[in-house]
Order: sequence, then C-alpha cells, then structure tokens
Amino acid sequence: MDKLSLLKTLSSEFQRGDEIAKQVSLPVSTIASLISQLEAEELIEVKREKKTMAQLTQEGAEAAVSELPERKLITALSREEEIGTVLQRLKLEPVALQWAKKNNWVMLLNAGGKTLVKKIATNESEQEKLLEKFKRDSAVNAGEEKTAKELRDRKLVKLLEQTLLFVKISKKGTAALKAETQDKLELANQVTPQMVKQGFGGSFREYDVNAEVTPLYAGKRHPLQLLANEMREILVGMGFEEMNGPLVESSFWNFDVMFMPQNHPNRDLMDTFFLKKPSRANVPTNLASIVKQVQLNGWKTGSKGCANNWGIEEAQKTILRTHTTATTFRYLEKIGKKEIQTPCKFFSINKVFRNEAIDRTHLPEFHQIEGFVVSENLNLRHLMGVFTDFYGQLGISKIRFKPVFNPYTEPSMEIFGYHDSLAKWVEIGNSGIFRPETTAPLGIKQNVIAWGLALERAAMILFEVDDIRKVVGASTDLQWIRDFPELPEVLR
Repeated sequence: MDKLSLLKTLSSEFQRGDEIAKQVSLPVSTIASLISQLEAEELIEVKREKKTMAQLTQEGAEAAVSELPERKLITALSREEEIGTVLQRLKLEPVALQWAKKNNWVMLLNAGGKTLVKKIATNESEQEKLLEKFKRDSAVNAGEEKTAKELRDRKLVKLLEQTLLFVKISKKGTAALKAETQDKLELANQVTPQMVKQGFGGSFREYDVNAEVTPLYAGKRHPLQLLANEMREILVGMGFEEMNGPLVESSFWNFDVMFMPQNHPNRDLMDTFFLKKPSRANVPTNLASIVKQVQLNGWKTGSKGCANNWGIEEAQKTILRTHTTATTFRYLEKIGKKEIQTPCKFFSINKVFRNEAIDRTHLPEFHQIEGFVVSENLNLRHLMGVFTDFYGQLGISKIRFKPVFNPYTEPSMEIFGYHDSLAKWVEIGNSGIFRPETTAPLGIKQNVIAWGLALERAAMILFEVDDIRKVVGASTDLQWIRDFPELPEVLR
C-alpha cells in the first residue's frame, strides 16, 4: 500500500491506526510509517493517546473460543451435587467453583455432612463479556480496568501500555485528493536500482527523525542478574573466592552436618522439596559416622548432642537444596583435609528452593548470597564489619542486627535493611559463628564466620519495589524490565 491508497481509505472522522491496519490487512508498523509520512505533509490529522491494551494468552484464546471453567461448571450442573464429585467428574480445578460463587451463579448447601453446590443463575459474567470483546478490540476502555486485571491475574490476558494513533484526513488532504495531486503524494522513499538505470525526475520524501515508530526491544540482562553481578564484583574486591555446588543435595550436606536433628521442622515436606528420582544419594561414610555421634552425644566437642535417633537412610534423602550453606560445608570439608589453605574467604550467589507460600517478600525459588571466612580469633565484630562494608558498597547504609537462634551457629544474628517505600525494616540475611559441633567433625579448629543473605530482598530495597513479584516471576511487568537501564551505577 502507498500513501495515496491509505489517504483514500480515511474519512473526516478519527479512526484508530491499528483498526485501519486490520481493514487493509497490513502490519501496524507499515501503517504507522505511512501515517508518519502523511502527517509530515499535513495531509492528515493525528491524535496520540496512551492506552492499556489486552493481548490474549494461549489459555485466554482457548477460553474465548470455548468456555471459562466456571461456565463449564454451571452448564453441567442440572441438580444439586456434591462439590468434590462434580469437580472430579468435569475434571475442573477448585478455581471454577470460586469464580462461579463470585459471579453469584451457585450457592453452597450443607446436607448430611456433605457440601452441595446448586445452580442459581446463568447470566453472562463481566469476564466473559470482556474476553469476547478482546477477540475483536484489544483496548481496555474506562470501566473495564478491574475486570481486565482479573483476567490478567488468571493468566488469560497480558496488559500492555501502548500509544494509539487516531487518524483522519485533513482539509489539505481532501483538497489533494480532489485535485488528484498524485505527484504531491508519491514522493520517493529511497533510491532504487531502477532509478539509477533509468533516471528519476521526481522528489524524495523528507525524513522525520522525530517520527514515532514501533519500539523494538533487544535482549538484555535481567535487573536481578545486574545486581548479582554487582555483588559478585564487590565480594571479589573484598578478597573472596567464588564457590559452586549442586542444586540437588543430600539431606546429609543440607541438614545433618549443620547439627540439625533429623526431626527438625525444616526437614519437613512443608518446607523442603524432596526428590522421587533419584531418592537417595551417597554420603561420606566416615564423616557420617562422626556426625551421628555428634548429634547423639556430642562426640569430642563437649556438647550433649541434639538428637535421640539418627539414621543413615534419612541422611541419604535427596532434596532441592534449601540453602547454599550445603556448598559451604562441602568446602569446609576440603579445608579440613588441607586441600584448601587457611586463612580463606569464599562466597557464592546461587539458587535455593523452599516450599514457601508466595507473597510480597517470599518465593519458592530465590537466590542466596552465601559466604564464610576461616581464620584465627574471628568474632561477631568481624562479621558485622563484613556486612557494613558489603552493603555500604551497594548503597544500603541503613542496616541493623538482631540476635537470633540457629542450630548451627552461636552466636547468631539476623541482618535487616531499611525499606523506604515500605517504611519498615526488612530481613535481608542470617549469620553467625559456626558451632564446634559443625566444624570439629571436619577437622577445623579455627573460627568460621558465615552468612546467607537474600538477593531478592536486597533488590526490593535497591529497586524501591514493595513486592518481590514485581521483580521476578509471572507477575513481573515486562516494561519495567525493558526500561531498566543496564548500568551498574543504577544500583548505587
């Protein structure tokens, strides 16, 4: 399509640019380019308006064609039926019942100790109306925002902020059409081989370098990765070496060597992800024998132990590591065997996994900044100094410490950073000096100060966000990531 053809399709009433693109079956970017050319020649009038647009996800497109789960539920309900039975029969998730209740389509009855569901209405819901509309018009209009956000939260649509073009022919454009000033409209865009061979006596269009175009987004580092890289540089600059360990760990390295009894709540299914395959891992036999004695009677540490029972089967269970401290103890074993010389300092920035309920400050998968120092005469003041230096270089100057109990460190303390947007102190890490019950079995006689810090919690403070889900996860605003400057200085 050329400019003249587009001009002929326009009327004296404003039309949306994306709708024009649909009418002529051309990409929006092509129409936008032609609009920019016609606007520069004052042949059209253009209005620009920022608008929230909805893009159907695959699940949303399927729901728009077929039915939402709650509609399937009430369509199949012909009589009162027990909740579990009807959901199982229709192979529906409980969310179908939740939305049916919210739409006032059903009511729940108690009968003989069973909860029955009864259909009371079948009217079209606001979500159904909007999904149907989005099939032909993706703009979120006034009054539709709440329902659109509900559809977004259900992963049925993605909401994007766009600038819409509204176009109509100008008086000059109408006059140009009437006068059929083809030459005026048909300015050349570029030099072609044909022009070079045959010559060209026409005129070239002036380029408008300020014209609005469809943005293109190149690949870039995620803000969380930027922060991790910055932290890595700081720790290396402080003299630390980086260490790495496996994501899949044995309970032995994750719990047992840390003087954590096998009936500790952290080892429960409610907190830890256990693997079905492989379900067992090899553990060092000699060290396991010593760890068993430490837990049952204290071994040679002067401790009374921490458990009444200890079994190798429990220690061999495989898990997704709940902290990178498991990697710390693998390295401490090397130090005890003189494979690594002391004094020494190590760190890691890696993923850990916990069976956490997702909320504004918790995720089931997150990053831990692990670190330890082995040397003579280390104490709590040294530990506080590490944090003051580290967080100070990051730009977090408001930190404070709070005593806490850990099974594996004594003394122990939590680290808090002040979050200006939340106007409260946020826990950003845990630390302490490893107890002899954890280091003596490994052959280490020096003091070991250690910590596990939360990368995502620090990101909340530095990025000034009040919900970690805005930084990472399915609810992350992609535009925020696209606009985030890829410069380390932004973190300071």
